[in-house]
Amino acid sequence: MNTRIRIAAAYSTLTKTEKRIADDLLTCRDVQHLSLADLSKKLGVGEASIVRFCRKLGYKGYQDFRFSLALDEANE
Repeated sequence: MNTRIRIAAAYSTLTKTEKRIADDLLTCRDVQHLSLADLSKKLGVGEASIVRFCRKLGYKGYQDFRFSLALDEANE
């Protein structure tokens, strides 16, 4: 399943912080090029919050999520 569709589908179950992460990820196109620390700084949330967000969507962690985004972009 497309990563952005997966985020949109889970949106109603997300916490306030996770929704903030989702909103930024849905509008940002360069996420797959950012490290976890860089994304954390950019979004103003903790690294652990981002990892929990990724796991809530069914990914193993941020790297798995990033890889999925890159695949989605390559297939567009």
